[in-house]
Amino acid sequence: MCGIIGSFAKNASGFSQKDVDIYTQMLYADAVRGWDATGVFGIDKIGNIDVKKSARAAGPFIQTTNYKAFTDTAFKKYTAMVGHNRKATHGEKRHEDAHPFWDKQDKIVLVHNGMISNHKEFCDTSTVDSAAIANALAEGDVDDVISRVQGAFAFVWYNTDEKKVYLIRNDLRPLNVVETSNAFHFSSELG
Repeated sequence: MCGIIGSFAKNASGFSQKDVDIYTQMLYADAVRGWDATGVFGIDKIGNIDVKKSARAAGPFIQTTNYKAFTDTAFKKYTAMVGHNRKATHGEKRHEDAHPFWDKQDKIVLVHNGMISNHKEFCDTSTVDSAAIANALAEGDVDDVISRVQGAFAFVWYNTDEKKVYLIRNDLRPLNVVETSNAFHFSSELG
């Protein structure tokens, strides 16, 4: 089991400090879904991506200088932030197998909750099912890729060419959304 969290700013000027604090608390609380690795990505106003990840649980991760730099940048500069807590099912418990994953072309950055049984059909060199799906989405049609996925999934990814964020899940994995006055927040955990 893994967990996904995220926030989308409603205001064109970006996130308030309160929104950034909510995001950090969600990332910390979501650690109940996975403690093998933690990762985040932020999207700024012109579509640039900032990725931070580490093979450590959310508690120690949010104390790092990398994460503090991420949240400092998030305030007023990002329009979206996505986070992931990993419970290793495919791959090892190492930095390279932590989410988010970039495809080989740096077009798709993706996080995933679930387990894909046919991931080698999408990319036979990927050791992690989520990385295989990122590569497939970069090379193929979204509808085609999703229709061929076998297993449980909630995917959140950003397409750098389209400058769009996608959220999709099947009925085997949750993804809950709440709206506040300043942002939309989403999480694998309902509470």
